[in-house]
Amino acid sequence: MNFPLYDDLLKQVNELGEDKKIDITRVCYTINNIYKNLPDKDAKYHYKKIGYLMIHHSKITDNPDIKVFGNQMINRFNMMPYNSQIMMGNKGILSAMENLPPLLQKIISQYVENFSF
Repeated sequence: MNFPLYDDLLKQVNELGEDKKIDITRVCYTINNIYKNLPDKDAKYHYKKIGYLMIHHSKITDNPDIKVFGNQMINRFNMMPYNSQIMMGNKGILSAMENLPPLLQKIISQYVENFSF
């Protein structure tokens, strides 16, 4: 399964090395406030991208049997990995960062840093 955004973020994370620490509190705060800083359409776009990063990571590392059906997967509660859920009204993803694998935490942190909402 090819996902260029994931591949680019993974490359950036690997180039930064193990010493790069992430501020989980800042990442969570930023993600939770995307909708306050962007128009609704743009906020949904970024929430979906973060969801797809989670799904892709799960598929290639933990759960190769996960099925991806385009946009349908991001809208189905029971298919989100790591005990995550789509918030009511499709306004974001409800997930505890500490439930995510450390590499995925770094990838999502890099996404947030790249787009600096």
